[in-house]
Amino acid sequence: MSALPDLTGQSAVVVGGASGIGAGVVRALVARGAGVDIADRDFDGAQLLAESLNAAGAGVTAARVDITDSDGLEAFARNVRARRGDIGLLFANAGALSLKPFAKATARDWHWLLDINVVGTANTIRAFLPGLLGQASTSRIAITSSISVLRSPNMTGQSLYVASKAAQFGMCTALEAELADTNVTLSIIFPGPVKTSLGPKSIAARPESIELSVPVGAVHGMISGEEAGERIVLEVLAGRRFITTHPGEKARVERRLVEIMKAFEPLAEAVSEVEGSV
Repeated sequence: MSALPDLTGQSAVVVGGASGIGAGVVRALVARGAGVDIADRDFDGAQLLAESLNAAGAGVTAARVDITDSDGLEAFARNVRARRGDIGLLFANAGALSLKPFAKATARDWHWLLDINVVGTANTIRAFLPGLLGQASTSRIAITSSISVLRSPNMTGQSLYVASKAAQFGMCTALEAELADTNVTLSIIFPGPVKTSLGPKSIAARPESIELSVPVGAVHGMISGEEAGERIVLEVLAGRRFITTHPGEKARVERRLVEIMKAFEPLAEAVSEVEGSV
């Protein structure tokens, strides 16, 4: 295991922490001594994780929270602050998945996914931000986006999902300007393929959300939620603004950035470069 900065006496909140990446983050925080509050729509899963960690002496609590319920989130935030005091880390990790062709996606599909992944993330930040800004100590908010917003997805049917994750990215980069010179900083996480229950949970919530199966061999470099959580927590604690679980994606992201940078070249130069490569 990597170096373990001591978080004893510090409080962290993981929204969407019952399974997958969120559970990996919870485990990595507990390993460093943090007191952790898990919020998740899957209360049974969150409670089971909390009980397993508390059996080893951790200080973990679980709460049933739906991120589309802003009042419920605000009540949860007040409860955590009343019990824990200052909050050092907030992970906005909850989300849902849609995997269906763009032409078959309905307006209801779009509203459902954006309400969870975009508005739900905003609700999470809004519920905690006033308290974070009002406390004397510093804090960091980490938002889970997706590596797919930085390079082309490698399978069809991801238009809804990638759009929602790109919106999270844009929201965070804009929010940074509002948080400049405050005690709150941001990290945005771009996970690659991670073993999670996001698909089954999304189907359970909305059966029509997924119509396509992932082709065999389409997903490379899959890692466990525990490995992803360990990498994420290390980099959050290091203060990184941008974090990925998959450094091996660098070349694919660079190719996309090179194409984007060509938009800033005079058209004649860009055309000449294309013709010279034919």
